[in-house]
Amino acid sequence: MIRRSSMLGLFAAAALDTGDHLHLNPSGYRAMADAVPTRLFRQAPLPRGFGYR
Repeated sequence: MIRRSSMLGLFAAAALDTGDHLHLNPSGYRAMADAVPTRLFRQAPLPRGFGYR
């Protein structure tokens, strides 16, 4: 969980932090990945005329 503090700004919960208060540990990266809906990565045809010609 990412939290906001008026004095510290954004920071990761202790359970997700490596201890340097900057980088996530493996559990933190897992939580970040789980927060992104996988439907955003579904394979679907691109619309006609999309991209370069």
